[in-house]
Amino acid sequence: MNRLIPSILMLFLLLAGCGGEIENKKPTPDLDTIMNDGGKSDELFEEAKKIYYSMPSPLELTTLIKQAGGEFQKGLALNTKGTSDYQSTLKQGMILGVYGADLSYTRVYEQQQESLLLLAAAKRLAGTIGIHDAFSNNRVERANNNLNNKDSMVSILSEVYWEINGQLKDENRNEIAMLVMVAGWVEGLYIGVTLADVSNPNDEIMKRLMEQKFTAMQIEDMFEEYSEDNMLAQSRPYFVDILNFYANLPVTEEPTEISEPEDGKFVIGGAKEVQYSAEDFNKLKELALESRTKIVAL
Repeated sequence: MNRLIPSILMLFLLLAGCGGEIENKKPTPDLDTIMNDGGKSDELFEEAKKIYYSMPSPLELTTLIKQAGGEFQKGLALNTKGTSDYQSTLKQGMILGVYGADLSYTRVYEQQQESLLLLAAAKRLAGTIGIHDAFSNNRVERANNNLNNKDSMVSILSEVYWEINGQLKDENRNEIAMLVMVAGWVEGLYIGVTLADVSNPNDEIMKRLMEQKFTAMQIEDMFEEYSEDNMLAQSRPYFVDILNFYANLPVTEEPTEISEPEDGKFVIGGAKEVQYSAEDFNKLKELALESRTKIVAL
């Protein structure tokens, strides 16, 4: 389906599946229908959209780790009791992204109570930022009553997701949405490297983590292009070490090959591949922990 955007995205990445395949997903609005305004805000919106499409979700990564034998670690998700302690809009936006990635994690491992606590914390935080209607009492109550019904949870969270996106877009606050997304990306990395078995890492998991180089490149480009945006400029130090790490990973490009299968349709081959070592994985784990610690610090 057409998934969007700069957005509170990470808060609702579990919409992609909530721990498994979901049939009859609620269709999402066409992207063209919500991109009618002009100006710098929409340019930032477009940059965020490009980054989003290059990201594997925390849901996808956590599912891979679970399938590889990784076990749920209680306490890995951010404690929701300190939500009100985050005072700046910068911090509030980033913590909202953290909660989103954590929601993917707790849903994959079917931790219903923790998922509900995270959703309630997200409601409080979104209200502080000025987003109220998306987390109505009715929706939270419906979520509470349908924790074990995956289809219902997808529908409820889908409503929240689109309402938040629409409000931020209408109010030209796409820089907040970008902060949510990038902080959620870091939280996804943190969850991935923490759950992965460092002594015997799964090849597919390592590959997914290292391929985040391409997402990191787009995020870095965004920071450079919108360096005059005060909020984005203030947030860059939280992510710069991870971005620099990925920037230094070498990439090899396979030669382009063109083949003609039996159906007569030409296929163009060739792909970029990130080169990495076990030491790189250990370094990423160190940097993800450091970045996450800075993000969640009061």
